[in-house]
Amino acid sequence: MSNCKHVFVGKADGVHCAKCGLHMSAAEYVRFLHPETAPESPAEEPAPAQEAKPKRQTRKKVTKDG
Repeated sequence: MSNCKHVFVGKADGVHCAKCGLHMSAAEYVRFLHPETAPESPAEEPAPAQEAKPKRQTRKKVTKDG
C-alpha cells in the first residue's frame, strides 16, 4: 500500500484501487481515510433521525380587484 498513489473506484461491495488492485470494504475505506476518528463499525451506529421538513408556504393568489 505504501508504494502506490491510490486511485480508488467505488463499487457495490467497497472500493478498489485502479492502479494496484487493492480492495477495501466501505468500513475499511473509512478507517483508511480517517484512522483517528473512524468508529469501530459504522454499520452498528444508529442512523440519524430525519426531521420532518415544514411545508413551504405558497404565494397568495392576487385577484384583479385588489
